Amino acid sequence: MTALAVAILGGAVVWWLSGQLLRPVPSLLEGPLGRLAAPVRLRLLSALALLPLLAGTASALLLQLPALGGLWITRHCHPGIGCAPHHPAAIAEGSGPLLTAVAGSLLLAAGWRAARLFTAHRRRQRQLRQLARRQPDGFGLIDSEEVFAVTAGLLRPEVYVSEGMRTRLDALQMRSLLAHEASHVAHRDNLRLAFLAGMAPAALAGPASGLMRALRCALEARCDAEAARRLRDPLLIAATLLRARPRPSSAETPSGGGALSARVGDLLHPPQPAPGLSPLILLLFGVLLLASTALGGNLAHHGAEWVQTLLAAAPQPRG
Repeated sequence: MTALAVAILGGAVVWWLSGQLLRPVPSLLEGPLGRLAAPVRLRLLSALALLPLLAGTASALLLQLPALGGLWITRHCHPGIGCAPHHPAAIAEGSGPLLTAVAGSLLLAAGWRAARLFTAHRRRQRQLRQLARRQPDGFGLIDSEEVFAVTAGLLRPEVYVSEGMRTRLDALQMRSLLAHEASHVAHRDNLRLAFLAGMAPAALAGPASGLMRALRCALEARCDAEAARRLRDPLLIAATLLRARPRPSSAETPSGGGALSARVGDLLHPPQPAPGLSPLILLLFGVLLLASTALGGNLAHHGAEWVQTLLAAAPQPRG
Protein backbone atom coordinates (compact mmCIF):
# COMPACT_ATOMS: atom_id res chain seq x y z
CA MET A 1 0.00 0.00 0.00
CA THR A 2 2.88 2.37 0.76
CA ALA A 3 4.35 1.79 -2.70
CA LEU A 4 0.99 2.60 -4.32
CA ALA A 5 0.62 5.75 -2.20
CA VAL A 6 4.09 6.94 -3.25
CA ALA A 7 3.20 6.30 -6.90
CA ILE A 8 -0.05 8.28 -6.61
CA LEU A 9 1.67 11.19 -4.89
CA GLY A 10 4.52 11.22 -7.39
CA GLY A 11 2.12 11.06 -10.32
CA ALA A 12 0.09 13.96 -8.89
CA VAL A 13 3.23 16.09 -8.53
CA VAL A 14 4.24 15.40 -12.14
CA TRP A 15 0.67 16.10 -13.33
CA TRP A 16 0.72 19.51 -11.62
CA LEU A 17 4.29 20.34 -12.66
CA SER A 18 3.60 19.43 -16.30
CA GLY A 19 0.66 21.83 -16.34
CA GLN A 20 2.94 24.66 -15.17
CA LEU A 21 5.56 23.84 -17.79
CA LEU A 22 3.03 23.55 -20.63
CA ARG A 23 1.13 26.76 -19.82
CA PRO A 24 2.87 28.90 -22.50
CA VAL A 25 2.75 26.20 -25.20
CA PRO A 26 -0.73 27.09 -26.64
CA SER A 27 0.39 30.69 -27.22
CA LEU A 28 3.67 29.57 -28.79
CA LEU A 29 1.84 27.19 -31.16
CA GLU A 30 -0.98 29.60 -32.04
CA GLY A 31 0.51 30.43 -35.43
CA PRO A 32 1.29 26.86 -36.60
CA LEU A 33 -2.00 25.51 -35.27
CA GLY A 34 -3.92 28.26 -37.07
CA ARG A 35 -2.68 26.85 -40.38
CA LEU A 36 -4.32 23.50 -39.71
CA ALA A 37 -7.89 22.45 -40.42
CA ALA A 38 -10.17 22.69 -37.37
CA PRO A 39 -10.52 18.89 -36.78
CA VAL A 40 -6.74 18.41 -36.82
CA ARG A 41 -6.25 21.45 -34.60
CA LEU A 42 -8.82 20.08 -32.18
CA ARG A 43 -7.10 16.69 -31.95
CA LEU A 44 -3.70 18.27 -31.29
CA LEU A 45 -5.05 20.63 -28.63
CA SER A 46 -6.85 17.72 -26.95
CA ALA A 47 -3.57 15.79 -26.92
CA LEU A 48 -1.86 18.80 -25.31
CA ALA A 49 -4.55 18.95 -22.61
CA LEU A 50 -3.97 15.26 -21.83
CA LEU A 51 -0.16 15.48 -21.73
CA PRO A 52 0.02 16.20 -17.95
CA LEU A 53 -2.23 13.22 -17.22
CA LEU A 54 -0.11 10.96 -19.43
CA ALA A 55 3.11 12.23 -17.85
CA GLY A 56 1.72 11.77 -14.35
CA THR A 57 0.46 8.27 -15.11
CA ALA A 58 3.79 7.29 -16.68
CA SER A 59 5.70 8.66 -13.68
CA ALA A 60 3.44 6.78 -11.26
CA LEU A 61 4.10 3.59 -13.21
CA LEU A 62 7.86 4.19 -13.10
CA LEU A 63 7.71 4.71 -9.35
CA GLN A 64 5.89 1.39 -9.06
CA LEU A 65 8.45 -0.43 -11.20
CA PRO A 66 11.99 0.28 -9.92
CA ALA A 67 13.63 -1.62 -12.77
CA LEU A 68 12.10 0.85 -15.26
CA GLY A 69 12.29 3.88 -13.00
CA GLY A 70 16.03 3.40 -12.62
CA LEU A 71 16.43 4.32 -16.31
CA TRP A 72 15.00 7.79 -15.64
CA ILE A 73 16.31 8.61 -12.17
CA THR A 74 19.75 10.08 -11.57
CA ARG A 75 22.23 7.71 -9.96
CA HIS A 76 22.26 7.89 -6.15
CA CYS A 77 22.79 5.57 -3.19
CA HIS A 78 21.22 4.83 0.17
CA PRO A 79 22.69 2.91 3.11
CA GLY A 80 21.59 -0.68 2.91
CA ILE A 81 20.16 -0.26 -0.59
CA GLY A 82 23.15 0.79 -2.66
CA CYS A 83 22.87 2.22 -6.14
CA ALA A 84 20.64 -0.42 -7.71
CA PRO A 85 17.20 0.66 -8.94
CA HIS A 86 14.96 0.83 -5.88
CA HIS A 87 11.54 1.99 -4.85
CA PRO A 88 11.47 5.15 -2.73
CA ALA A 89 9.08 3.42 -0.33
CA ALA A 90 11.93 1.13 0.74
CA ILE A 91 14.00 3.78 2.51
CA ALA A 92 11.79 4.56 5.50
CA GLU A 93 9.49 2.71 7.84
CA GLY A 94 6.40 4.04 9.55
CA SER A 95 5.39 6.57 6.87
CA GLY A 96 2.98 4.24 5.07
CA PRO A 97 -0.30 5.21 6.85
CA LEU A 98 0.32 8.94 6.42
CA LEU A 99 1.30 8.65 2.74
CA THR A 100 -1.70 6.42 2.12
CA ALA A 101 -4.01 8.95 3.77
CA VAL A 102 -2.61 11.79 1.65
CA ALA A 103 -2.88 9.75 -1.56
CA GLY A 104 -6.44 8.78 -0.68
CA SER A 105 -7.29 12.45 -0.08
CA LEU A 106 -5.97 13.33 -3.55
CA LEU A 107 -8.15 10.66 -5.15
CA LEU A 108 -11.19 11.87 -3.21
CA ALA A 109 -10.48 15.47 -4.27
CA ALA A 110 -10.29 14.38 -7.91
CA GLY A 111 -13.59 12.52 -7.58
CA TRP A 112 -15.22 15.52 -5.89
CA ARG A 113 -14.00 17.81 -8.68
CA ALA A 114 -15.49 15.56 -11.34
CA ALA A 115 -18.79 15.22 -9.42
CA ARG A 116 -19.13 18.99 -9.06
CA LEU A 117 -18.52 19.52 -12.76
CA PHE A 118 -21.08 16.88 -13.71
CA THR A 119 -23.64 18.28 -11.25
CA ALA A 120 -23.20 21.83 -12.58
CA HIS A 121 -23.89 20.68 -16.14
CA ARG A 122 -26.98 18.71 -15.05
CA ARG A 123 -28.33 21.68 -13.08
CA ARG A 124 -27.90 24.00 -16.04
CA GLN A 125 -29.61 21.59 -18.43
CA ARG A 126 -32.50 21.07 -15.98
CA GLN A 127 -33.04 24.82 -15.66
CA LEU A 128 -33.04 25.33 -19.42
CA ARG A 129 -35.40 22.41 -19.90
CA GLN A 130 -37.88 23.93 -17.45
CA LEU A 131 -37.82 27.27 -19.27
CA ALA A 132 -37.97 25.90 -22.83
CA ARG A 133 -40.85 25.10 -25.13
CA ARG A 134 -40.05 22.17 -27.41
CA GLN A 135 -40.22 23.08 -31.11
CA PRO A 136 -40.97 20.84 -34.14
CA ASP A 137 -37.34 21.18 -35.23
CA GLY A 138 -36.24 19.52 -32.00
CA PHE A 139 -34.75 22.47 -30.14
CA GLY A 140 -36.02 24.17 -27.01
CA LEU A 141 -37.20 27.78 -27.36
CA ILE A 142 -36.45 30.07 -24.41
CA ASP A 143 -38.77 33.06 -23.94
CA SER A 144 -36.04 35.69 -23.63
CA GLU A 145 -35.06 38.79 -25.59
CA GLU A 146 -31.39 37.96 -25.04
CA VAL A 147 -29.60 36.68 -28.15
CA PHE A 148 -28.12 33.23 -27.53
CA ALA A 149 -28.08 29.62 -28.69
CA VAL A 150 -26.50 26.89 -26.56
CA THR A 151 -26.05 23.16 -26.48
CA ALA A 152 -26.45 21.95 -22.88
CA GLY A 153 -25.86 18.56 -21.30
CA LEU A 154 -23.05 16.03 -21.19
CA LEU A 155 -24.45 12.59 -21.95
CA ARG A 156 -27.67 13.67 -23.69
CA PRO A 157 -27.02 17.17 -25.03
CA GLU A 158 -29.92 19.34 -26.17
CA VAL A 159 -30.11 22.58 -28.17
CA TYR A 160 -31.74 25.72 -26.75
CA VAL A 161 -32.37 28.95 -28.65
CA SER A 162 -33.71 32.23 -27.30
CA GLU A 163 -36.68 34.04 -28.78
CA GLY A 164 -34.36 36.99 -29.37
CA MET A 165 -32.09 34.84 -31.52
CA ARG A 166 -34.96 33.33 -33.52
CA THR A 167 -36.39 36.79 -34.17
CA ARG A 168 -33.05 38.11 -35.40
CA LEU A 169 -32.44 35.31 -37.94
CA ASP A 170 -34.35 34.49 -41.10
CA ALA A 171 -35.36 30.92 -41.97
CA LEU A 172 -32.13 30.00 -43.80
CA GLN A 173 -29.95 31.49 -41.09
CA MET A 174 -31.94 29.67 -38.42
CA ARG A 175 -31.37 26.43 -40.33
CA SER A 176 -27.62 27.07 -40.44
CA LEU A 177 -27.58 27.85 -36.71
CA LEU A 178 -29.32 24.55 -35.92
CA ALA A 179 -26.89 22.70 -38.21
CA HIS A 180 -23.99 24.18 -36.24
CA GLU A 181 -25.52 23.19 -32.89
CA ALA A 182 -26.35 19.71 -34.26
CA SER A 183 -22.63 19.20 -34.79
CA HIS A 184 -22.02 19.98 -31.11
CA VAL A 185 -24.67 17.41 -30.19
CA ALA A 186 -23.34 14.72 -32.53
CA HIS A 187 -19.77 15.03 -31.21
CA ARG A 188 -20.80 15.54 -27.56
CA ASP A 189 -18.51 18.54 -27.36
CA ASN A 190 -19.62 19.47 -23.84
CA LEU A 191 -18.50 16.06 -22.62
CA ARG A 192 -15.15 16.44 -24.40
CA LEU A 193 -14.51 19.85 -22.84
CA ALA A 194 -15.62 18.69 -19.39
CA PHE A 195 -13.35 15.65 -19.58
CA LEU A 196 -10.34 17.66 -20.73
CA ALA A 197 -10.97 20.37 -18.13
CA GLY A 198 -11.27 17.72 -15.41
CA MET A 199 -8.11 15.87 -16.43
CA ALA A 200 -5.90 18.94 -16.97
CA PRO A 201 -4.26 20.91 -14.12
CA ALA A 202 -5.61 24.36 -13.29
CA ALA A 203 -2.67 25.96 -15.13
CA LEU A 204 -4.15 24.59 -18.38
CA ALA A 205 -7.85 24.31 -17.55
CA GLY A 206 -8.51 27.48 -15.55
CA PRO A 207 -11.01 30.16 -16.67
CA ALA A 208 -8.23 32.30 -18.16
CA SER A 209 -6.43 29.38 -19.76
CA GLY A 210 -5.20 29.92 -23.29
CA LEU A 211 -5.56 26.20 -23.96
CA MET A 212 -9.26 26.06 -23.12
CA ARG A 213 -9.93 29.17 -25.23
CA ALA A 214 -8.09 27.58 -28.14
CA LEU A 215 -10.06 24.35 -27.67
CA ARG A 216 -13.38 26.19 -27.71
CA CYS A 217 -12.38 28.12 -30.83
CA ALA A 218 -11.36 24.88 -32.56
CA LEU A 219 -14.69 23.26 -31.58
CA GLU A 220 -16.67 26.18 -32.98
CA ALA A 221 -14.62 26.22 -36.20
CA ARG A 222 -15.14 22.47 -36.63
CA CYS A 223 -18.91 22.88 -36.22
CA ASP A 224 -18.93 25.81 -38.65
CA ALA A 225 -17.13 23.70 -41.25
CA GLU A 226 -19.49 20.74 -40.80
CA ALA A 227 -22.56 22.98 -41.07
CA ALA A 228 -21.11 24.54 -44.23
CA ARG A 229 -20.56 21.09 -45.76
CA ARG A 230 -24.05 19.94 -44.80
CA LEU A 231 -25.76 23.00 -46.29
CA ARG A 232 -23.16 23.46 -49.05
CA ASP A 233 -23.07 27.20 -48.36
CA PRO A 234 -20.11 28.60 -46.37
CA LEU A 235 -21.30 32.16 -47.06
CA LEU A 236 -24.60 31.41 -45.32
CA ILE A 237 -22.79 30.14 -42.21
CA ALA A 238 -20.53 33.20 -42.18
CA ALA A 239 -23.53 35.54 -42.56
CA THR A 240 -25.30 33.74 -39.72
CA LEU A 241 -22.29 34.14 -37.44
CA LEU A 242 -22.20 37.89 -38.07
CA ARG A 243 -25.95 38.24 -37.72
CA ALA A 244 -26.20 36.15 -34.55
CA ARG A 245 -23.49 38.05 -32.71
CA PRO A 246 -25.05 39.96 -29.78
CA ARG A 247 -24.86 43.72 -30.16
CA PRO A 248 -22.87 45.26 -27.30
CA SER A 249 -24.32 48.25 -25.48
CA SER A 250 -22.64 51.62 -25.76
CA ALA A 251 -21.05 51.12 -22.33
CA GLU A 252 -19.53 47.76 -23.28
CA THR A 253 -16.45 46.92 -25.25
CA PRO A 254 -17.10 44.26 -27.92
CA SER A 255 -15.49 40.98 -26.95
CA GLY A 256 -14.64 37.98 -28.98
CA GLY A 257 -14.21 39.97 -32.18
CA GLY A 258 -10.90 38.32 -32.97
CA ALA A 259 -12.33 34.83 -32.53
CA LEU A 260 -15.36 35.68 -34.68
CA SER A 261 -13.14 37.11 -37.43
CA ALA A 262 -11.04 33.93 -37.35
CA ARG A 263 -14.15 31.75 -37.70
CA VAL A 264 -15.45 33.78 -40.62
CA GLY A 265 -11.99 33.68 -42.20
CA ASP A 266 -11.84 29.90 -41.87
CA LEU A 267 -15.18 29.62 -43.65
CA LEU A 268 -14.31 31.95 -46.50
CA HIS A 269 -10.68 30.83 -46.83
CA PRO A 270 -10.34 27.31 -45.36
CA PRO A 271 -6.80 26.53 -44.11
CA GLN A 272 -4.83 24.56 -46.67
CA PRO A 273 -3.14 21.37 -45.47
CA ALA A 274 0.46 22.07 -44.45
CA PRO A 275 2.54 19.02 -45.45
CA GLY A 276 4.51 17.65 -42.54
CA LEU A 277 3.19 20.18 -40.01
CA SER A 278 0.88 17.81 -38.11
CA PRO A 279 3.54 15.07 -37.70
CA LEU A 280 6.01 17.75 -36.61
CA ILE A 281 3.67 19.02 -33.89
CA LEU A 282 2.92 15.45 -32.80
CA LEU A 283 6.66 14.84 -32.54
CA LEU A 284 6.95 17.99 -30.41
CA PHE A 285 4.17 16.69 -28.15
CA GLY A 286 6.01 13.37 -27.84
CA VAL A 287 9.21 15.15 -26.84
CA LEU A 288 7.26 17.21 -24.28
CA LEU A 289 5.74 14.02 -22.86
CA LEU A 290 9.11 12.29 -22.55
CA ALA A 291 10.71 15.39 -21.03
CA SER A 292 7.85 15.83 -18.53
CA THR A 293 8.00 12.17 -17.55
CA ALA A 294 11.80 12.13 -17.19
CA LEU A 295 12.01 15.38 -15.24
CA GLY A 296 8.87 14.76 -13.21
CA GLY A 297 9.70 11.13 -12.44
CA ASN A 298 13.14 12.12 -11.18
CA LEU A 299 11.74 14.93 -9.01
CA ALA A 300 8.94 12.71 -7.71
CA HIS A 301 11.39 9.95 -6.75
CA HIS A 302 13.76 12.25 -4.87
CA GLY A 303 10.87 14.22 -3.39
CA ALA A 304 9.25 11.06 -2.05
CA GLU A 305 12.55 9.97 -0.51
CA TRP A 306 13.07 13.41 1.05
CA VAL A 307 9.58 13.40 2.59
CA GLN A 308 10.00 9.86 3.89
CA THR A 309 13.41 10.71 5.37
CA LEU A 310 11.84 13.63 7.26
CA LEU A 311 9.05 11.41 8.50
CA ALA A 312 11.48 8.72 9.59
CA ALA A 313 13.60 11.28 11.46
CA ALA A 314 10.61 12.77 13.32
CA PRO A 315 10.26 11.67 16.97
CA GLN A 316 7.85 8.76 17.27
CA PRO A 317 5.13 8.98 19.96
CA ARG A 318 5.61 6.59 22.82
CA GLY A 319 2.96 4.00 23.42
